[in-house]
Amino acid sequence: IAIVSSETRQRLSLLRAGFHAAANAVMVTDVQGTIQWINPAFTRLTGYEPEEVMGQTPRLLKSGRQDRDFYRQLWETIMAGNVWQGELINRRKDDSFYTVEATITPVKNELGEIVHFISIKQDITEKLKALEESITAKEVRDRAEKLISLGTLAAGITHEINQPLNSIKLISSGIVYAHKQGRQRDIDEIIANVEEVSRQADRITGIISHLRSFFRKDAKRTEKIDINVAAAQAISVVGKRLAAHGIILETQLGEEPLPILANMTSLEEIVINLLVNAMQALDTIAAKEKRIVLRTVRQDEGVVLSVSDNGPGIDAAIGDKIFEPFYSTKGGEENLGLGLAIVHSLVTACNGSIHYESDGKTGAVFLVMFPTA
Repeated sequence: IAIVSSETRQRLSLLRAGFHAAANAVMVTDVQGTIQWINPAFTRLTGYEPEEVMGQTPRLLKSGRQDRDFYRQLWETIMAGNVWQGELINRRKDDSFYTVEATITPVKNELGEIVHFISIKQDITEKLKALEESITAKEVRDRAEKLISLGTLAAGITHEINQPLNSIKLISSGIVYAHKQGRQRDIDEIIANVEEVSRQADRITGIISHLRSFFRKDAKRTEKIDINVAAAQAISVVGKRLAAHGIILETQLGEEPLPILANMTSLEEIVINLLVNAMQALDTIAAKEKRIVLRTVRQDEGVVLSVSDNGPGIDAAIGDKIFEPFYSTKGGEENLGLGLAIVHSLVTACNGSIHYESDGKTGAVFLVMFPTA
């Protein structure tokens, strides 16, 4: 009995020394919740000395941030003999608040009766503060990036719309000036001017129509769609236009259905814009054979749509600028630099990703990847 008693005292002394040296706050209570022992880390965390808490209950630390239901569930858990883990917001002696990750463990005697509770608490106040500051910093950064993007978009809109507006202004001012000067103008000349005004107005309408694609609300409404069906419908829209430009369109659609979660209209617009982008690239070269290959295939846990051409390729120095609004490597007033930006926006809305591969000399391939429905 003496040997066993000695060994027990040694184990208890070892446990007490371990708890005493622990960096986390340790508190031992009886089954009624009366505090019987604390370690120095508890004093450092709460500001209470041992003589101030002995015989007290943990209510001394209550902050009022948790309601009665919270504590009721906590007590029901530990009185049932289960370990409780969670976060607590407590109040220090100086009335300041702190947050801890707490573990409360029931201690049972030889008869299986709960006789004590051991509470171990780790202060995470600074950790939460750092996390909150990190989230705030990210929100500020995201807002700044959005403002920069908005500024870029606004500058592009201003530039693109100013050109047709200036044309409309010059033409209309010329008509008015000639009338005030008493100059008789040929009716065919006036009609030609009116037609030009109408054309420039259509150009502005086209710019606005393209911009709406950035803010499509229906792009968020997704359903299970076979990408092959969307590709086939897109081909029916632009197939004749490609042929008129002397371009051979080769289709290699998967034999089996390739379902993804997307919006049919958005998916068709993605394919159409990629095909038109390839067509515009091929229009800049003189080649004996101009070819576009449209391919769909299942890959791992996703579906890949690829559009490749044998055009001039994409300079590596450009990088992902080609996905920015109003950025275009092609000349001509019809190339607004919105096609690939719209594609990127719509692909992202469908939880997909897009990138391109090109050596800058012999064509390019755009790869769009979607998760399988």
